[in-house]
Amino acid sequence: MLAGIDVGFRDAASYRDSAGAAIYVVGLESVQLLVALLCFGLIRSWGEVLPHWLPAVGGRTIHRLIPTAAGTAGAIALWMILLPLAAALMRRWMGITDGWTPDIGMSDGERVLLLIAYVPFFLWPAAVSAAVVGYWARRSPRSASLTGTARPTDPARRPSSAAG
Repeated sequence: MLAGIDVGFRDAASYRDSAGAAIYVVGLESVQLLVALLCFGLIRSWGEVLPHWLPAVGGRTIHRLIPTAAGTAGAIALWMILLPLAAALMRRWMGITDGWTPDIGMSDGERVLLLIAYVPFFLWPAAVSAAVVGYWARRSPRSASLTGTARPTDPARRPSSAAG
């Protein structure tokens, strides 16, 4: 959109013509990438133990409340943003209301491409919510006592088993 490529969004020119709007779009994209990266921390080992290559803090265990609280806040924000947007799109597409939606000014083909591109985005709040619940369950002291295993550590620090 900022590069001047027509993506069907009627208001795209207003984002290209204003430095503030361009900064907003680039900032929004940066935040989205950061949040997506942090979401991987809910399912990868570096969400439990900081990687060793980090100076001064590498190898330290991350308290489970930090990723859980951040992930929960992110999931709530996503639900609050996407549920009203999905409802507005449905009401507009079914002819119930004429409110503003991002597809105003798009042809039917552009609208179909928009739908194909954004359907996975509407699944994102549920995916983040599931990742948070899984992270909490995996990191809770109760889950370790039920399975009889100690909390996992960073794979690089695990002792290797001696072959006999």
